[in-house]
Amino acid sequence: AKDSGVNVGAITGRAGVQLHPNFATEGELSFGVQDDDVREQGVDVNIKHRFDIAAYGMAILPLGDRAQLFARVGFGHTEIEAKASAAGAAASVSLDGKSWNYGVGGQYFLDDNGVRLDWTRRDFTEDQGEVDVYSINYVRRF
Repeated sequence: AKDSGVNVGAITGRAGVQLHPNFATEGELSFGVQDDDVREQGVDVNIKHRFDIAAYGMAILPLGDRAQLFARVGFGHTEIEAKASAAGAAASVSLDGKSWNYGVGGQYFLDDNGVRLDWTRRDFTEDQGEVDVYSINYVRRF
């Protein structure tokens, strides 16, 4: 959540279809690979990103044959597990949330292989906060 100081990592797979030079759709699935430990009010908490799934619509601005800028908006679902321990007692809870996601990025292709940088904000419904996601990706065009 925003200002929580929690940093977790994930491996993400994306697949998309460019329907027009300026429009595309994209789906993504991520699995957590890096946990984070925080201490809040004397309680040690381990945060684990379980998974998330999302679908997006994208607006694309081509910059020649090799580069593109894009904006994307979509909807997703995220699941996180938190395990707390203090004074010999432990508790675990799974947290899940639905979110409206939006962001921007760019990609550059050497040939059919390229690199992509992007930022996405997950704005969770039901007042669950916001999360900023930054990624660098290998991209393959087919």
